[in-house]
Amino acid sequence: MRISSSIIITGFTIMGIYLVYLGMVLRKKGFRPLGSPTIQPVLFYFGKVALFTSWGYLLVNAILVMSGKPSGYLLYPIPAAILVIVGSLFLIVAFHDLGDSLRVGLPGEETTLKTSGIYRFSRNPIYVGVDLIAIASVLFIPVILNIFFATVGIVVHHLIILSEEKFLEERFGEDWQKYKRRTRRYF
Repeated sequence: MRISSSIIITGFTIMGIYLVYLGMVLRKKGFRPLGSPTIQPVLFYFGKVALFTSWGYLLVNAILVMSGKPSGYLLYPIPAAILVIVGSLFLIVAFHDLGDSLRVGLPGEETTLKTSGIYRFSRNPIYVGVDLIAIASVLFIPVILNIFFATVGIVVHHLIILSEEKFLEERFGEDWQKYKRRTRRYF
């Protein structure tokens, strides 16, 4: 359990360091990370909070395991650790490949349709990574509240994806249609 917890903490740390680095690089370019919500704003932000609450639950419990005081029953710590690493890698690669087009919500300014790198294999690799970490949280600590937050987060993010796809179709037209036909929504 301690090795799994160490891997989970390492995955979050590497992801966090990369996101801080990317934020600094993009900030120098005048990057604005917030766009407009893709679905009803309360639902949009509640989905974000729910998902990250599940992530927080995972991280806090991994830290508690390392301190010798887990807060609950650990179900599958090794698969959870593997999912955190895979999910973190998806997020890092997807953020890197998305570059200046990265937004929380819909961009108001012009962006480009990303179809290369990891986006050749998945139209939504960020959401794949996010969902894998939420699933890891449930596998690590399968308590009702955590299951609730992870499930709500994953469902709301799927609704966000559906709305984003409508936006992308309107913005990129035939280019989006071609990309959509050859690339799966998730993986």
